[in-house]
Amino acid sequence: TFVFIFCARYTQETPAVWLLFLLWHLFYGFHANIMMRDVYAEHLEEVKTYQNKITPYLTMPLWRLALLNVLSFGLYEIYWFCQNWEAVAKKREKLITPVLRGFIFNLIWMLPLFKHQQDEYKTHKLPEKTVRRAKICGVMFFLLTLCCVVFENILPTSSAHLNLVLWLMCLVFFVSLLFLLLPVQAANNKLLAKSKLRKGLTLGEFLVVLLGFIPMTGFILISILGINAEKDKQWALEMESSARWAMDYYPNYCEQHGYQMSVMPEAFYNQHKDDLMKADKILLSLDPKYRQEMDKYWEDHDADLRKMVEDEMAISRVEITRALVAREQNIAFDDVSEKDVENNLISIYDYCRYMDLSFSEDDELSAEE
Repeated sequence: TFVFIFCARYTQETPAVWLLFLLWHLFYGFHANIMMRDVYAEHLEEVKTYQNKITPYLTMPLWRLALLNVLSFGLYEIYWFCQNWEAVAKKREKLITPVLRGFIFNLIWMLPLFKHQQDEYKTHKLPEKTVRRAKICGVMFFLLTLCCVVFENILPTSSAHLNLVLWLMCLVFFVSLLFLLLPVQAANNKLLAKSKLRKGLTLGEFLVVLLGFIPMTGFILISILGINAEKDKQWALEMESSARWAMDYYPNYCEQHGYQMSVMPEAFYNQHKDDLMKADKILLSLDPKYRQEMDKYWEDHDADLRKMVEDEMAISRVEITRALVAREQNIAFDDVSEKDVENNLISIYDYCRYMDLSFSEDDELSAEE
């Protein structure tokens, strides 16, 4: 099943792979039904030998399970499953590999463990309320774990921000899982009421907490720093874009129509000098390959961007003309006719001059000018 899922995700022929997957399950499903009677008969014989024994599940105070789970960022849950599968192996006296069932193939063997526990709760007549609560929480635990796996594989992780969002979602699921596991642990404690609850910290538990706490804390810190770095990068790119428009595209377009901008480029640079220097440092610190891609983008789209300047100037000239006519005729802006706009449309030269002088800090220039 894992092989087919892997092939379906990383190959082009997804429908064909899933068809093989379904045929595989169909064949082995019928094969399993044919074998079921023999297997079930053997199982009944096996049950007679151990049904009166109590499986020595992991017992501990609920606060201890919650604390270790939080400190290990959910890694203790794997340890919990491994320890409980080891208890099942001791009771049945048969070869069961706890690491395989509790860690590597945990998603597959999770429900069978809960089912084994449910059967034992009923055999030893635990309160119906306790059994029902543990059963519901066990199923929900499995479904939420499955959701975590799905979200981790389908959500985009192309930026630090999305990575952090993904892990925060998994953290929410993790908290839910934590509280769903507590009723199961409470039922185990009641089942083994005569056993002493584990209080001390074993070496295995210490290592699990250490392996979960240090990497995840570091990952969260790196993700937070990565968000700030991503914001700085976006800000630097926007600043570079603004500088190109104010100091290159607009002056170049106006020069082609007879007006030499003398104020706007210099004024823009003086106003944003510190920001431009900071943006340059950020851009220089980026990966050289990314920087080359950005330079290539500006080069490839140069003609399109200059056409955008021309279109924007045309729209702005119409808007300015409409405003001037509305003021002269003392009418509303929307009441100005298209014919009046066309007859009084200001020239590109005059609009370039207007843009240029709007950046001037000379107090002697009148508002009318």
